[in-house]
Amino acid sequence: MNSKKSSISNNKLTIKLDEFKTSASVFYIITIIIFTLTPPILGIIWFERLKKLSCQCSDISWYKKYINFYFIFIIIYTITIILFNIFIINKLNNFETFKARLLLGIFMYIYNLVSYFIIIYYIYKLKEIKCKCSQLINREIIYIWYIVLFIFGSLTLPVFLYGSYLLLQSI
Repeated sequence: MNSKKSSISNNKLTIKLDEFKTSASVFYIITIIIFTLTPPILGIIWFERLKKLSCQCSDISWYKKYINFYFIFIIIYTITIILFNIFIINKLNNFETFKARLLLGIFMYIYNLVSYFIIIYYIYKLKEIKCKCSQLINREIIYIWYIVLFIFGSLTLPVFLYGSYLLLQSI
């Protein structure tokens, strides 16, 4: 009789745990969508408005083309990772997949930090030359957003790299 009760309790616990995992996954995906996709979308909208305004002073060297590419790349990359995590990761949960994801994570971390710096520098230069036609709310949001990300990413870089090193050593 006790065995039957504990079996029922374990099943209820498993169901609640599965519901929690699903809720946590949905929350994670919504958070990623909001915090990862919003700035690049704002950036693309900002660049489109600059194009409509024929804002010549915003065409500084290669920065604008690179940043536009980065925004598009991050949108596509984020959507791909979300879909991968939803549909494929449970089927490929093995050692080789883990190693590939870790190495991709290291590359993306560093790539993002470099890109954050380029975005900050580009907007700083626009402010420095007093490019009036680029003064839109999107620019200020993007500027502050990427400064915060750059500071946070720079402060956590040593911990991230050391943790990645330890994980790679254990492989």
